[in-house]
Amino acid sequence: MEWNLHESTQGSAGLWDSHFRVGGAKGSNLQTSDCPKESGTVKKDCIAAALILRMTRSSSAYLENVWVWTADHDLDRFSQDQIDIYAARGILIESQGPTWLYGTSSEHHALYQYELYQAKDIVMGMIQTESPYYQPVPRAPQPFIVGQFPADPDFTNCTTSSATCPVSWALRIIDSSSVYLLGAGLYSWFSDYSQTCVDNDLCEDRAFEIEKSFDIWVYNLVTKATRDMVSPAGEIPTYAAANKNEFLSSLLAWVRKSKDIIGSREFPGFTMWSADVEALSSLPSACKTSLSQKVKCDPWAKMFLKDTYRGSLNNDTLIDSICDGTCGASLKGLFDSVQTGCIGYNISGSAPTKYGGQIWSGWNETCLKDPATGDYCNDVINGFSGVIYTKDMSESKLCSLCFVERLKMMQSSSYSVYDKYFQADLEVVHAQCGLSGPTTMPPSLDAPPEFPPDPVCVSDASHT
Repeated sequence: MEWNLHESTQGSAGLWDSHFRVGGAKGSNLQTSDCPKESGTVKKDCIAAALILRMTRSSSAYLENVWVWTADHDLDRFSQDQIDIYAARGILIESQGPTWLYGTSSEHHALYQYELYQAKDIVMGMIQTESPYYQPVPRAPQPFIVGQFPADPDFTNCTTSSATCPVSWALRIIDSSSVYLLGAGLYSWFSDYSQTCVDNDLCEDRAFEIEKSFDIWVYNLVTKATRDMVSPAGEIPTYAAANKNEFLSSLLAWVRKSKDIIGSREFPGFTMWSADVEALSSLPSACKTSLSQKVKCDPWAKMFLKDTYRGSLNNDTLIDSICDGTCGASLKGLFDSVQTGCIGYNISGSAPTKYGGQIWSGWNETCLKDPATGDYCNDVINGFSGVIYTKDMSESKLCSLCFVERLKMMQSSSYSVYDKYFQADLEVVHAQCGLSGPTTMPPSLDAPPEFPPDPVCVSDASHT
C-alpha cells in the first residue's frame, strides 16, 4: 500500500485494526507446498513483495493496531509448518507529520521492518518487530536488489564470514527529526531456523540504527538476542549485554539534547532535486521521493554534472574523498531508485535518471583503478607522454588496462561524454590491440519530440 492521504482535521486520516499479510494462507500460492523452509534455494515464486506499506512525504496518518506481516508459517495447515517467503521491506515512513503509530508491528522482512527517511513529527508507541527466521540463509539483502526505494541498507559492511551481520534491521531512522519512540520490542528469535542463538543472546549484531537525525526520543526500548540495542552511525553503540534485565535487555530512556545530531556521517550529503520544484509537479510521489533523496558524497562530486571529460583531479586527498565507497553505493542507490520509481516519465524532455546518472558515471570513471598497482586510472593516463594521434601511442600505453577500460566504460554509458572522437580512439584500440566489442554511440537520454515538426516550405509555393 502507498499511503498519500493527509488529514484535513486532526485524526481524519487513519487506519485501525488492519492486517497486511503476505502468504501463508489458501489462495496465496505461498504455502508449505509452494515455499517450504530450508529448501536449499530461493524459489523465485516465493519472492513475494518489494515493500508492504509506504507513507509518502505528503501524507499524515493515525495508525492503531496495524500488523504488517510476511508469513513465517502456514496458517491454513493444522501443523502450522514454517515457510520461506521473501518480502524486502516492511514500513517506509517519509511523512512530514503529524503521524502517529500506536500498537503497530512489522515482521519478517529482509531489509528492514521500519524505516524513517527524511521524516519528521512522528510518534511511534508500542511497536514490535521480528527478523526473518531464515536469515542469514540467504544473507541480507538477498534475494533483493537494493536502491529501488530511498535509503535502502546495503549490508556492504558485513564480512563474508559473519552470520550475525547480514540480518534485517528492526528500525532505521535516517535524516529525520522530531521522532518519539514510546515503547518498542525488537526481537530476533532464530538464525537459519536454529534457536541456539537465543540461548547465546546473539542472533544478530544490530537492530536499531540512527543516522544524521536529531530531536530523537527513545523510551522503554526492549531487545532480544541482538548485540547492539542502539547503533548511531559512526559512534559506539549501546550494548544489550550492559543492559540485561533477566530474559531481555531494556532501556528506560535513550535521549540526547534536541538539537544534537545523532549518527553523524563524513559528508552531510546533497540532493539533486527538491521535491516541490515545478519541474517535478506532474510526477507521482514515489518518483519525487526517489529524485529528492540525499546523496552521501563529497559535494565536489556535483562537478560531474559538467558535460566534459572527467580527467585526473591532480589531488590525492580530493580523489580519495570523492571515491569513498559510501558515495558509490549512495549514487547507485539513487540511480536504481529513480529508474524504478520514475519509469515511464521524463523531466524537462530528458530521462529522470540523467543528472544522477551523470554523477554516477563520473564517479565510476574517476574512481577506476589499475588493480595491479592500485593507482587511479586517470592519473595513470595523465602520465602518458603526449602524441598528436592516438594511433601513435606505444602499444604498452594504448593497450593498457586503464586506457582500454576507461574507453569501454564511456562507450557503455549514455551518461558519459563519449562522442565521435572517443569512438575513433576505441576503434584504434580494437584494431591495434586485437580486441573487439561495440564502439557505437550509446542511446540519447533526451526524449524524442512528442509531435513531428511542421514541414517548412522555403519557396512559399505549393503544388497539387
